[in-house]
Amino acid sequence: MLREYRVATVLLTQNLAVIDARVGREAREALLSNLKTKVLLQQNHAETREWAAQQIGKVKREQPHESTQWGRGTAKHSEHRPIVEEYRVAAAAFAKLKTGGPQNHFIVESVMLKGGAVWRARWHQTKPGSGGTVRVA
Repeated sequence: MLREYRVATVLLTQNLAVIDARVGREAREALLSNLKTKVLLQQNHAETREWAAQQIGKVKREQPHESTQWGRGTAKHSEHRPIVEEYRVAAAAFAKLKTGGPQNHFIVESVMLKGGAVWRARWHQTKPGSGGTVRVA
C-alpha cells in the first residue's frame, strides 16, 4: 500500500537477540522473512552471523585435495576434487567487515541481500555517492 506513495519501511537492529527480547523468536522469523532488502553490517553476535550466512545461502564448489603416500622408498601422488557445500559468505566474515572511522580510512563495509542477489559494498563515510561507494563483489 505504501509503495504507491513512495514510502519505505526501515527496520534497524543490533542483532537478533534484540528482536527476540521484544517480540519472540517466532515473530522475529515472520518479520524478517518479509523484508526484501537486507543490509548486513559488522556483527559480533554469533547467532546473528550464522543467520546472515543462512539467508545468503550455500554454494557447491570443488575442493582440490592432493596427497602423497610413501612406501618402500617411492612416493604415490593422488589428487581428487570432492564437491563440498559451503556458505556463499561465511558467518565469520560478518565479524570482519569494516566499521568506518579513521582506523578504517572511513570505509564501512556491508553485505547486501536483495531478492536473492548478494553483493558486498563499501561506503566512504565522508564521500557519499558515486565517488565514495564501491561495489566489491
